[in-house]
Amino acid sequence: MDQHHILSDTAGQKLYSKRGVMIATLLGGPLAGGYLLSRNFKTVNQHEKTGQTWAISSAAFIAVLILAYIVPDYVPNFLFFFLYAWMGWFGAQKLQGDILDKHETEGGLFYNNWKAVGVAAIALSIFVAAILLLFLVTDAFHVWS
Repeated sequence: MDQHHILSDTAGQKLYSKRGVMIATLLGGPLAGGYLLSRNFKTVNQHEKTGQTWAISSAAFIAVLILAYIVPDYVPNFLFFFLYAWMGWFGAQKLQGDILDKHETEGGLFYNNWKAVGVAAIALSIFVAAILLLFLVTDAFHVWS
């Protein structure tokens, strides 16, 4: 009996791997990882899931900011790195694990993880610029004095 290997819609397309999402989240925060997951959903023609991805990423970002503010000083800061890495891996697995596993099984292509590092660097730059702008504006209008 002749069996044909049926390729999915992602054949010939590149996706960001779970590891790439984890790296981007670790270095650039939840919004960087969310961006990569959103791009994957667009690549596999599941545009309706990009909104959910952005909502989850934004909520995770806000949660991390709140945690950073309320966590006592004696808690080591490096634990946030583990939290970021776990969030990236868990998010990729939960939202796209089946898609990414199937893509890999079928020999699909993945972007190099350095591209995820680049996305993280851009996201981190935007975040730092926003914080600096916030400080400049609040200082100019004497908000904290």
